[in-house]
Amino acid sequence: MAELDLKDRTALDRFVEDLRGLHGDALIAALLTGEAASAGYRPKKSPLATVVVLREVTPDALRRTRGRISRWRRRRIGIRKFQALNDHYLTDIGLDRSQIVSKVEEIIETGGQPA
Repeated sequence: MAELDLKDRTALDRFVEDLRGLHGDALIAALLTGEAASAGYRPKKSPLATVVVLREVTPDALRRTRGRISRWRRRRIGIRKFQALNDHYLTDIGLDRSQIVSKVEEIIETGGQPA
């Protein structure tokens, strides 16, 4: 397996920390699977598919985990979409590249509604 690039590694670490905060000691492991865990890994393009292993699987734990995974996926996709825009388009919508992550997090927090 190729080494994850810094952005993918940071995203994965952040996701695992989020899961740790959600589940505490009940989190046994978060395993990288699929393309990102193979020789076919493509930095910033391969999906960071994970398997989450909990000490006990309950309906509540599944609901909480599903919500976090969905939020994490929306964050990652949103950041990619904004980063794909050229600087002219970003300026037109009032954003600088340094604001992309915070803007995506704001959009996710507010459900897309103006803050």
